[in-house]
Amino acid sequence: MVSKRRSTFKFGLICLSALLLLAVCSIAFSEDCISFDPTKVEAKQISGNWKVVQGDMWMLDFGASKENAVKAVQIIQHYKMDSQCFVGRPNAPMQYYLVNGKAPVGPFPGEDAIPFNPKTTEAKQINGAWKVVDGDHWMLDFGKSEANANEAVSIIKKYEFNNICFVGRPNAPMMYFRKDKPKLLLPGYGRQIPGPAMKEDCIKFNPNQVEAKQISGNWKVVQGDMWMLDFGASKEQAEKAVKIIKFYMMDQQCFVGRPNPPMQYYLTNGKAPAGEFPGEDAIPFNPKTTEAKQINGAWKVVDGDHWMLDFGANKENADTAVKIIKKYEFNHICFVGRPNAPMMYFRKDKLRLIKPGNIGVLQSLPNISVTLKANPSKYHGDCPSTITFDGAITADRACEVKYTFPRSDGATGPTFTLKFDAAGTQKVMTTWQLGADYKGWQTLKVTAPVTVESKMAEFDLKCKGN
Repeated sequence: MVSKRRSTFKFGLICLSALLLLAVCSIAFSEDCISFDPTKVEAKQISGNWKVVQGDMWMLDFGASKENAVKAVQIIQHYKMDSQCFVGRPNAPMQYYLVNGKAPVGPFPGEDAIPFNPKTTEAKQINGAWKVVDGDHWMLDFGKSEANANEAVSIIKKYEFNNICFVGRPNAPMMYFRKDKPKLLLPGYGRQIPGPAMKEDCIKFNPNQVEAKQISGNWKVVQGDMWMLDFGASKEQAEKAVKIIKFYMMDQQCFVGRPNPPMQYYLTNGKAPAGEFPGEDAIPFNPKTTEAKQINGAWKVVDGDHWMLDFGANKENADTAVKIIKKYEFNHICFVGRPNAPMMYFRKDKLRLIKPGNIGVLQSLPNISVTLKANPSKYHGDCPSTITFDGAITADRACEVKYTFPRSDGATGPTFTLKFDAAGTQKVMTTWQLGADYKGWQTLKVTAPVTVESKMAEFDLKCKGN
């Protein structure tokens, strides 16, 4: 009798264990998300602060910055984001957005984005705090909450996010994650098997909007509310840095080894800045003989007896720096504000063209500026209706310019060619016909011989009766 009761008891435990396992396996991945309608989102000043709202629900607070609040609305409507999600509320360290239950895809013009690899992203305890990291780059800090850090990693991998983006750094009110557009395989081309991609830590910016500004007594190089460089009391050096950025039309600020990166470099449309800025502080070197070398226990980047960068105990970062130098064929390391220069940049020499009877003539690049306006910028009337965009391209010498018109709906028109026989300004235009209410923008972008993009020409079209 005792034996039978024990058997029944064991059988009951087995059944209970199976039921508990089934219940655990059936629990869905839980996400803290709020749905909203992106077409009804707007920037609104409430009690002196600029907020992003939908009706009576406010989503983001940008304080005194109307510009960043408007940019956040443009980003939401560009991707058609319809869910705002959090990990670790209140005071959530992670904020992300979804589009119909999926990741936002592709870049937004001029966004502040840092790429990372979701496959190597993990939760890691550093100095007692749980952080979400990709190698040496830490992205999110969850303090003592290991569970929230692990949840954030699961979300990143679930949606295959590979860029963390911000509006309004430092202390950005808006954080969002996105992934890159898939690369298409064109008919007639075999499938390429790429090697392991080198990860670069870069922040995009618009060189046309960069300025020197005194903040709390220090001269900083900023774009809007995002500050890039701090020159302390030196207004002269801050203004020189701005001139250099605009001279080369730099549009990405990149780092190796953040925080406190030993290497800082800049790119122009994904390439090395080329040519010489008048009066720059530049040291030439040979990228072919540059290497990572351990000297007195520290990993340095050297060219022969000349050492340029010191990465301490971190061999991996020193090797990455060498790969970057060779990838972009940098052959000058440059500084603004030595010693302890706040700005370091790398460049290469301009190509020398060989022409008949004229060996080694230096080919310089033209300076080009662009503007674009929407006409009308506000419309309320019969639909369909057409918005006209009037633009101008100015070049400082004879050249051939290629340009296009990116739009807020993600479309980009064909590429046009404009020939300048001498320095001057030429007008360009395009139109956009719409049959329903729409608030959007268009830009004028020159893609060759240099890259430069206008400010957004914004418009607001409302059809009669709506």
